[in-house]
Amino acid sequence: MKKIIHISDLHFGTEDPDVVEALRQDVDEFGADLLVVSGDLTQRAKRAEFQAAKQFVDSLGLPSVIIPGNHDIPLYNLPLRVMNPFKKFNACCGNRPAYFQDGEVEIIGLNSVRNLRWKSGRISSEQLNSEEGRIGEDKSSAFVRLLAAHHNLFQAPVRKESSKLFETQLMHDWLIKLGFDLVLFGHDHRGLVKPVARGKEGGYAFILVQAGTAVSCRVRGVPNSYNRIEVSPGHCAIQVRELEDGAFCRAQDFRFTQREGGWYAV
Repeated sequence: MKKIIHISDLHFGTEDPDVVEALRQDVDEFGADLLVVSGDLTQRAKRAEFQAAKQFVDSLGLPSVIIPGNHDIPLYNLPLRVMNPFKKFNACCGNRPAYFQDGEVEIIGLNSVRNLRWKSGRISSEQLNSEEGRIGEDKSSAFVRLLAAHHNLFQAPVRKESSKLFETQLMHDWLIKLGFDLVLFGHDHRGLVKPVARGKEGGYAFILVQAGTAVSCRVRGVPNSYNRIEVSPGHCAIQVRELEDGAFCRAQDFRFTQREGGWYAV
């Protein structure tokens, strides 16, 4: 059993110090094995914000997979955004490859941020082909495969102006082809756990897991939140943790089991 912390949209520069400490304490209590940060470590991609985010992530003391969000590239410094948008992110997190594999779990980070699409993001077919080559062999049933991206890879129901990053059926088929079990993302500042149907074959192909904003004051009518995930071959448990009265508490629980090639809610 692997215990994974999934946090997103920290937006250092707008963080609440009390919420930062509450999150640190709650993560420590869980005793996790891994940390996944699905983007937006900073509010305006400033060096001091990256340093604060790095200090917090390092304080958790966990192996980590970290990917950028659209707030992690410059907004107002147009030359840097065009020529080297991930310069500051790489200086902060470049020594943390967006990949982890230990025989029990495999996590692949997918960068959905584009310098000329500052807010909405994009996934290309060339990028998927490249990632497919990096992943390599078909997934063994002996481990669980997770994809981490910042943006919602499908239509985001909470954003009227949102557009799909990639044609839904192609993305759906790509995830199935490579045997992904969970897709972790953020961006919308709301928690979401949504299994995606396999079609006529029955069961769910994979599970979409969105994290809310972990420590930022930029909440959108919902509390700060993050996800605790426990996975093992054939089993998955997701607990959404929300801030309540200054501490993170259990908000929702989801459990799934895998059989006959599909995931089923327990």
